[in-house]
Amino acid sequence: MTRETLKQTVKDAAKTTRDAGADALQAAKQETARVASSAARSLRAEAETRAEEGKAHLSQQGMKLNDALRNRAENADYEIERRVLNVVASSVAELSDDLRSRSVSSIIDETERFARMHPGAFVAGAAIAGFALARFARASGRGDGSPAIQYPVPVTVSTSGDSVGAMVSGAHDPVGQQGATDTETP
Repeated sequence: MTRETLKQTVKDAAKTTRDAGADALQAAKQETARVASSAARSLRAEAETRAEEGKAHLSQQGMKLNDALRNRAENADYEIERRVLNVVASSVAELSDDLRSRSVSSIIDETERFARMHPGAFVAGAAIAGFALARFARASGRGDGSPAIQYPVPVTVSTSGDSVGAMVSGAHDPVGQQGATDTETP
């Protein structure tokens, strides 16, 4: 082999290797795009399934609330109370039926449209919903009827005739009848 033939053979091998590498890179890109697209479809399908399940559960809970309100209205002591409870129950039932009959994407679209048209009302509604959710979570946090979060309760302790204020933690009874173990002097 001559020097020129050797150079040409090396160039051809380099070109073949470069082309094979480019082909392999292109195949890897296509495979990555295919896998990413498949994963995105799977995630979207799973998210839609879970959203539909959540929507159905929320609608079902709304119908239970409707039934409870109607039962309470039947046993109401005053006519005005009966009327208000029936109106609220009807509204809850209508909202539950509407929620059940619509798709998640249409609900999201309408929510986005409302947020764009009325940003202040949307933020206020979100704040109220967050506050209500926090109150509900705190109220239903423990099964023994006591609040989920216990705050220190001020208690006056008398030592040799002098009144000393103390903060009792662990107590949720404002009278101090709940046994407390920790005291701090303010």
